[in-house]
Amino acid sequence: MTIDEGKLQESLIAFIALFSYIVSILLSGVLECDLRVKIAVALLGAVYAAMFVFSIYGANYSVETLFNEIVSCSDNHHFSLVVIKNKTNCYLLKWDKRWRTYLFPYERTKENDSGAIVDFVEKSIGFSVQKILKTIETDVTKYSVSANMTKKYHHSFYLIDVSPCANFEKKTFRINGAKYRWFSIDELKADKNIMDKNSETVKFVEKNF
Repeated sequence: MTIDEGKLQESLIAFIALFSYIVSILLSGVLECDLRVKIAVALLGAVYAAMFVFSIYGANYSVETLFNEIVSCSDNHHFSLVVIKNKTNCYLLKWDKRWRTYLFPYERTKENDSGAIVDFVEKSIGFSVQKILKTIETDVTKYSVSANMTKKYHHSFYLIDVSPCANFEKKTFRINGAKYRWFSIDELKADKNIMDKNSETVKFVEKNF
C-alpha cells in the first residue's frame, strides 16, 4: 500500500478540526442555549463533518485504509532515484513542486525495479536508455518537507547511461510538463535550498557516482 501524503494530511486536518469542534461544544455549555444558537452550532458541525467525509472520499480512503496508512508512516519508504550525467559531469535534477526544490528524478520502488526504472526514464524523461551502469541501496532517516515529518527511507540509486540528445546541451528544459536542470556537484553544494532539504542525497551521489 502506498501513501498519498498530501491527501492523508488533508484528511487528518479535517478530522482534527471536527474533533476539536465537538470537544469545544461539549465544554462550552452551548447545549443549554436557545434553539437558534443550537441550530447554528449544528450547521457548523455539519460543515466540519462534510469536510472530513469529502477529504476521505477525494482520497479514495476508507476509515480502515486511513488508519493503516497512519500506522504505516513508521515504516521505511522505498524510492528509486535516477542518476544521469551529461558529458560535462553535471547531474540531472527535476523540480519537485511538493518539496519546492530540485531533486534527483525518482519514483516509488517497484517489484521489477530495474525494468521499471528504464521505463520511467524513457517515458517520463524522454531519454533512450543504453544500460544501467551501477546500483546502490542505502537507508536514511530525514525530515520530509512534503509530509512535514521525519521519515525513514530506503533509497535505490541507479546510475543510468543514456543516449545523448538535444536536452544534453540545455541548462534547463521541460518535458512532459516537468522542469529539469543540469547541476554540477559544486552548483548543488552552493544551492542553499537544495542542501537544506536534500544534502544527504547530494553527498551520497558525490561519494558514490
